[in-house]
Amino acid sequence: MKLSESRILASADMARKNKIGIILINSNEAQRNEDDSYEEMKKYAISQNYTFHYVLDKNSIIADAFGATRTPHCFLFDKSGLVYRGAIDDNIKDATDAKEHYLFEAMNAVGMGKKIMTNSTKSIGCSIKRLE
Repeated sequence: MKLSESRILASADMARKNKIGIILINSNEAQRNEDDSYEEMKKYAISQNYTFHYVLDKNSIIADAFGATRTPHCFLFDKSGLVYRGAIDDNIKDATDAKEHYLFEAMNAVGMGKKIMTNSTKSIGCSIKRLE
């Protein structure tokens, strides 16, 4: 998630502009005693100035239900249901080199009531750390 920090904040701004709610879900169950502990999550949310919910996915139940595999793995809904799933953009390593901005384009389409041109992409990033 660290490579996506600026994109997560930018996504939250884009969602707010398009009157879309946002929630960030931490599904890394296998690292709850480390950086992904609830206490560390709270500190991190404050340090990043999150203005949205950042919640813990106990036992990766939500990630499993949605088929999330990576961090971040984005899911966008409108009033009819799931309309986009996948990556924020096409370059996990460098946001400035991204050529495709999948999530932003999808949120803009939802905000304008238009059809989303790309509704599914491969999620790129670190794998979700599940308990074995």
